[in-house]
Amino acid sequence: MDQLKTRILSFRNKINNQSASLVIYLRLNDIVAYQMTENNQTVNVAFELIQSIDDTLISALDSLLKTLLGHKLFNPKAQVMMVIDDHYLTMHRFHFSKSQVLNLHESLDIEIDQLSDYFYAVSFGPSDYPDLEMVLAYLIKKSTLIGIESVFENNKLRLTSMVSRYHGFQFLFNNNVFDIEPKQTAVILDISQTRVRLYVILNNQIKVYRRMIIRIDENQSKLKVLDSVLDSISDFVESSIDSYLNKFTNQSIETIYCISDVVILDTNLKKRKIKRFKLDLLPVKDSFFSFDIVERKVTFLFAYAKHFMDRSFRSFNLIPIQTRFERRVIKYTITIFLIMLLLFSGFYVYKYKILKDQYDSFLNNRSQQVKSNAQKRREMVELRNRIQQQQKIIDFSDLTTKVFNSAVNIDDLLYQLVSITTPDMSFKVLQIRGERVDISGTSSSVNGNYSFYIFLQKLENFPNFDRVRYNLGMGAGANRATFYVEFYLKKK
Repeated sequence: MDQLKTRILSFRNKINNQSASLVIYLRLNDIVAYQMTENNQTVNVAFELIQSIDDTLISALDSLLKTLLGHKLFNPKAQVMMVIDDHYLTMHRFHFSKSQVLNLHESLDIEIDQLSDYFYAVSFGPSDYPDLEMVLAYLIKKSTLIGIESVFENNKLRLTSMVSRYHGFQFLFNNNVFDIEPKQTAVILDISQTRVRLYVILNNQIKVYRRMIIRIDENQSKLKVLDSVLDSISDFVESSIDSYLNKFTNQSIETIYCISDVVILDTNLKKRKIKRFKLDLLPVKDSFFSFDIVERKVTFLFAYAKHFMDRSFRSFNLIPIQTRFERRVIKYTITIFLIMLLLFSGFYVYKYKILKDQYDSFLNNRSQQVKSNAQKRREMVELRNRIQQQQKIIDFSDLTTKVFNSAVNIDDLLYQLVSITTPDMSFKVLQIRGERVDISGTSSSVNGNYSFYIFLQKLENFPNFDRVRYNLGMGAGANRATFYVEFYLKKK
C-alpha cells in the first residue's frame, strides 16, 4: 500500500513539474519574472523578481537569470517563456487576399524591406473588409533575438517561446477575464510604456484593433503623467471611435475602459474624459488580484496569460525553434522519400533502357519512315509556334485597346485627390488601370496616423470613388508611415 502511495505522489509530482513555467516579461526599463505552477487547476505563484535595465538589456537579463538560478524556490524543470514589449519589435499591418495569405512569406517579402534581417511571426486581427484578411506581422531583429537566446544558453536555460503584449491581451479577452457586458459596444485602452492599444469590442469579439506610439516622461508626477498621456492620445482615440461609428450608425459608445501597468489608474479616473467619452477602470475578476506575493498586478496578468497559451508548433511564437524543428522533420521526410523515389526510378530506368535498345533496333529497320515522320513533326512544331506568336500579338492588341478605351479624366481625378489631401502627405506612385486607381506614398504617423485616417475617411465619403482598400505600415522614417490605397471609379 505504501508503495502505491509513493508511485501516485511521484506521478503527481511529474505532472506538476510539467505544468510549471517561468514567464519573463521584457519591458522598456525593467524585466519582471514570475514562476508559476498548476495544482488541481489552481495557479500558484512561487515568486516575483524585478530587475531594472540600468546599462544594457543583455547585462540586465544575465543578472536576472543568475538571481533566478540562485533562488531557493526556482524549479529547473519549469518551461521558460517570454512576453516582450513592442519597443523591441516592429509591427506591420496588412490587408491580404486569400491567395496572398496562402503565399504569406512571399507577400511579406514584397511588402517589407530587408525582411531577411528579421525573425518574424504573424497572427490575424479584425479586418476592415469582408473579403480580405488583416495580417499582423511582428518582427524582431535577428541580432536582438540571438543576443537574448545566448544569455539563456550561457545560464543553461532554454527559451521556448516569445509573444507580444497584444497576444497576452487577446488570450485574456477570449477567456472572459474582463467583466464587460458582451452585448454593449465598448472600447478598451491598454496603456503600456511605449504603446497605447485601442480595442473596440462587441459580442465577445474584437472588432477594431489600433495602436499608437507614446513617450512617457518619468520625471513628471504620477498624476501629470496620466493627464499627459490622455491629452496626447485624445485625437487618436476620437478618430478611431468615429471611424467605427460611421460604419455602424446603429451602435453607440459612451465609456472607455482603461488598463495600464505604467500609469496609476484609480477611482479618480471617472472624473476625467477623452473628448466626449467617459473613462473607467477595466473591470478584472477579483481572483486575479488575490496573489499577495505579486506587486505588479497588471504586468502579472500578461504573464499569467502566457502560462496558459497554446504551445503547439503552429501557435504564435517569435522564437523560431519550433519552426526550425518542424521544417527539419519535413526536410528529412522529403529527403527519405526522394531517395526511395530515386531507387525505384533507377530500377525502372534500367528496365526502360533494355526495352528502348530493343525498340531502337527495330526502328533502324524502318529508318526511312522514321525520317519522314520526324520531318512532319518538325513542321507541326513550327506551325504551332507561329500560331502561338500570332495569338500573343492579338492578345496584346486587345489588351491595349481595352486600356485606352477606359481612360479617365486625369485633371478631374487629380483635383479631387488634392482637395482631400493634408499637407503632411505625399504621393510616390499614382497608377490608373481601367477604372481602378492605385496610390502609394507616405504620411505623418503622429497621433496614431491621424492625418491618414482623415484622408481615408474623406476618400470613402467621396461620391465618385468606390471599394476603397488600404495597407498601412511603419518604417518610412521618423514620424513617417507608408501607405497603399486602392479604389475604383464609379461608372457614370
